[in-house]
Amino acid sequence: MRRRAPEPRVSWPPDSTCRPAVSEHIKVLREAGLVAHEQVGRERHYRLDAAPLLAVGEWLHPFERYWRDRLRHLDTLLEKTE
Repeated sequence: MRRRAPEPRVSWPPDSTCRPAVSEHIKVLREAGLVAHEQVGRERHYRLDAAPLLAVGEWLHPFERYWRDRLRHLDTLLEKTE
């Protein structure tokens, strides 16, 4: 049987973030399909599902090359004007 690698645990930081704000962020991530949760007793354990981000990365790839080339050209022009 193959075991899954242990996932990082995040403890609640009560002094730095309010619970409703975190809940709202998690809700948005769940609706976007970027996190999944498992109910374990009274706790919900969340995990990242990065698969949807792969599709975005593939879509952005041609633009990345375009902008990298354009920014390199801009950098060259700025160096000449100094």
